[in-house]
Amino acid sequence: MREARSMQRVPPHLAKILDFDVGIDHGAYTFTHGGVHLWSQVRAYLGVRLYDILSNTDFKGASANFARPTWKYVADTWRRRHGASGGGGRSDVIIIGSGVGNIAQAPAGGHFNWLTDYAASSLDCRTQVIELSDRWRYSWPRTYPDVSTFHDWVLFQAKLRQRLHRIEPDDQRAIEAFLEALRGAFGEHLTEADFATMRHTLATVACRSRTWMHLYDRYFQQRRPRLVQIEGACYGGAWPFVMRSARAAGAVVAEFQHGYIGHDHYAYNYAPALMGSPFRKDLPDYFLAYGSYWAQQISISSHIEVVGSPRMADGKAQLVSVAPGADILLASTGLGVEVYNAAVDALLRALPEGGSVVFRPHPSERAAAATRYGALLSRPRVRLDDTPDVYRSIAQSMLVVGDLSTLMYEALGLGRPVRIIDTEATRERMSAELFQFLNERTIAGEVAALMAAPHGCGATQLASESIWASDWKARYRAFVGRFL
Repeated sequence: MREARSMQRVPPHLAKILDFDVGIDHGAYTFTHGGVHLWSQVRAYLGVRLYDILSNTDFKGASANFARPTWKYVADTWRRRHGASGGGGRSDVIIIGSGVGNIAQAPAGGHFNWLTDYAASSLDCRTQVIELSDRWRYSWPRTYPDVSTFHDWVLFQAKLRQRLHRIEPDDQRAIEAFLEALRGAFGEHLTEADFATMRHTLATVACRSRTWMHLYDRYFQQRRPRLVQIEGACYGGAWPFVMRSARAAGAVVAEFQHGYIGHDHYAYNYAPALMGSPFRKDLPDYFLAYGSYWAQQISISSHIEVVGSPRMADGKAQLVSVAPGADILLASTGLGVEVYNAAVDALLRALPEGGSVVFRPHPSERAAAATRYGALLSRPRVRLDDTPDVYRSIAQSMLVVGDLSTLMYEALGLGRPVRIIDTEATRERMSAELFQFLNERTIAGEVAALMAAPHGCGATQLASESIWASDWKARYRAFVGRFL
């Protein structure tokens, strides 16, 4: 068990979550199938909602997805559910990740998913990638040879079979009792719509979990993996059920860091008493961190291994000679439209005629970005960043501005100057020891100085080894080798 060593203040939204971690006996509220705790299914939802409510942000709204599945999606899911290794194939390692990380590879073609393919391609053993669709679409062809759509196939079947599986009476009673406990703890902040959403989530999971576990039990028993690696394993949803199935087949479960983690992140901070309880079964056995800096920020029951970031290592190698242009990259996490409008005002005043503000929405915002940020993007000298590879966008920019994003740390790692939008939320999360905050009074002079002395990627502001550990491939292969 690893507890956070950060001395930063626990923010209000997380403090309330941590209080509820120990406020009731969570062992009394579990699903009939799998024994997964109900708390694991709504903790992330509450983390986002409480943050929005207490910090006056709109992260939940920013990640809205209005896409709908198509018949092509269903056909692709069925056709590729076994991957290239076939239905009877064996896999020593299984890596599960979302399709949002796919980047088109030119000129050879194909898509490379940085969330899964760096790790999969580094191994000599039999490795299958299970890729989740991105807004009900897949990116084909893929550069990695053995990619399966099995998880979407499981979700699709569970949804169809839900009509045949009425909710168990024990599950119904547990859900209603648990909602009353939630109401007592969070009722002053939440609306009836929030409780209706959580009731629907819990009832849906209760009805679908039998199918999830049945199909994954069969899959893992057939594949016999030694290691199962899951992107976002700490976020709940189907993953606690999948992890139980993997362990039952003899595998250990790991999560590879995929973005920001810190002292304020609800998915990576738990009360010590909860981590010492059976709830730890709802979390991965190992967490693979980019560097020791990140490992020291979180409080989680998983064993933390410092591995490094393959994407950062690759980015440094490929982009070292890229010189910055005259544009400023403004990266969003969904903090609030008015926050970015104010930042654009300051940046446009600082930029000379030839420069632009290039706005890059968070991946979770992409589907709604044109609508959500329509007014901002219609302004002169402001354009949407449509470059697939965010590292290239960083390298081509003379300055990177943002708020609560991993992209800020990545810009440091690539040697680009960074300014953090100055808000209460960013002051709580982003370390003043690492970052400078955007100052409207001085930014014009700073931009002029940057344009007078451009530099190549990696030349200045290199992040320390503690943030981006070196030699990721050797570290990762050594970790995996312990289980083969």
